[in-house]
Amino acid sequence: MGRNVWMVAIIAVAVIAAVLLLGWKTLRPSRATAPRLQSAGTPLVRTDYSDPAAWARVRELIGRPTAEGFLANVEVIEDPSWAGTAPAEAIRRLHPAAGAHALVILADAQTMHDPEHSLLCLDPRTLQSLRVIPSLLWSIENNLSLANLDWRDFAEEADKDGVLRGFRDETGK
Repeated sequence: MGRNVWMVAIIAVAVIAAVLLLGWKTLRPSRATAPRLQSAGTPLVRTDYSDPAAWARVRELIGRPTAEGFLANVEVIEDPSWAGTAPAEAIRRLHPAAGAHALVILADAQTMHDPEHSLLCLDPRTLQSLRVIPSLLWSIENNLSLANLDWRDFAEEADKDGVLRGFRDETGK
């Protein structure tokens, strides 16, 4: 029996030493949990960290109100653990928060490297997607969130490359 006590003591000391040296977070299984959103804003997830200046420009463009005062109501999720996250994975990681929103927005590598900084907009239910230039993000975010328009309305207005840059008038221009 004395031998078992010594074995338990040695194992306990080893576990305590590992916790002290490595930290508890290293030892426990990792779980990708959904972030706790702080507002009712639509999630805007930064998934590319390659160009801080481009990100600053994107944030500036998104935060600039229209002449009528419209802005996108977004909650920025800026956490390097999201780097390189694919669209379907982003929806999965945001669940159930994603389902509470009409869209999820990703600032991905294309956003950072595209001169227009087009953002990827996703329907969290169907994974339909389109890109939108930052100065028009308010339109898709506001209108989908309020159910004034649906994905089809915006998809029909997107250019052939899938980027929404504006709306045609009734003459098609």
